[in-house]
Amino acid sequence: MVLHRAPGNNVSYLAFNTGREVLADLRVRQALSLAINQEPIVQLAYQGMARAARGPLPPSNWAAAPAEGRHEFDPAAARRLLAAAAADGQFDPGQVLTLYAPTTPRPYLPDPERVARVVQSNLGAVGVRVELHLAPFAQTRTALQAGAHDLALWGWIGDSTDPDNFLSVLLDSGNAVAPHASNLAFYRSPEVHDLLRAALAAPTRGQRQDLYAQIQAQVAADVPW
Repeated sequence: MVLHRAPGNNVSYLAFNTGREVLADLRVRQALSLAINQEPIVQLAYQGMARAARGPLPPSNWAAAPAEGRHEFDPAAARRLLAAAAADGQFDPGQVLTLYAPTTPRPYLPDPERVARVVQSNLGAVGVRVELHLAPFAQTRTALQAGAHDLALWGWIGDSTDPDNFLSVLLDSGNAVAPHASNLAFYRSPEVHDLLRAALAAPTRGQRQDLYAQIQAQVAADVPW
């Protein structure tokens, strides 16, 4: 017998509600991303049975094109970005951000409260105060779809292996409409929207792959997660 182990068709992420004034500045979102240390989360909350994400698609997806270096742990850089944003009046160090997370385990998030507390600790270490809102899955989902959060610890299990099932559902502006949003970052990029439509219409996998690579690069640059 040969035992094969492959990553699941899912992804877990921390969404930044870009509709909130405090998260509208790119530098703030970049800082929050740089402040998160993924490896302890992988080892503690997932017992090593996960990979640190490098993009919105699972690594086994045929269109996955991670933007290397975008989300490496760098708390010193995070502090510099926050200081620059604060100097420009785009970040208030005294503000408390709300982080919503479910208490119900999911395949992409087997120990959500532990992950939420690691994130809270990581952000606190760079001077970002975070208040946790922990509730069962259904209650949390209703709040997130309505946009009640600043930050959301969430995830997605693919209905298929087509990249559109991740990228359109989770990142298209058409799905950033409360109270039934699935784009929990409320990320609205006309460029990404147009590329998603073009990728669905492209006649070959190669052409689609090129378009999805452009989408992932744009998402990495905008940092909605």
